[in-house]
Amino acid sequence: MIAAFGNMSPVTKGALWMTGASLIFSITFGVVRQISGEMSSAEITFFRSLFGVCFMLPWLIRSGITSLRTSRPVIYGLRAVTIYSGIVCWFYGLAHLDLAEATALYFTTPLFTVLFAKATLKEDIGPRRWAALLVGFAGALIIIRPGFVELSPPAISVLVAALLFG
Repeated sequence: MIAAFGNMSPVTKGALWMTGASLIFSITFGVVRQISGEMSSAEITFFRSLFGVCFMLPWLIRSGITSLRTSRPVIYGLRAVTIYSGIVCWFYGLAHLDLAEATALYFTTPLFTVLFAKATLKEDIGPRRWAALLVGFAGALIIIRPGFVELSPPAISVLVAALLFG
């Protein structure tokens, strides 16, 4: 079976990897919702990270600790804190919002990514991208406030997660 995977086209491999990742993410989100009554979002994030380290140990043992070396430790540390904080916010939102609402708000991540690319990489954003950004943020506002309801902390948490992941 592994040999058959090696003979597949890159497009097919990519589709299989994406399907597998979607399956794992769906399972993770279901587990987060189930155990969020007994554990805080920070605890769930800690154990998720711990299990991730356990899965990476065989690779780390084989390649050695030097494979984790970076020439930019401050930026690497900032990235780690940002991602960890984003996961805590995302898990908090998952635990307290409807799954559809949390997922729809999470889909604002690419919108923040485009804004960060403009601010940090000086990427040119044409009229079509600006229009797409405006429509995307308008959609997020409709999800957050379909009426004149107060903005909830879980919804803000998911938007903060999207911002941090962006």
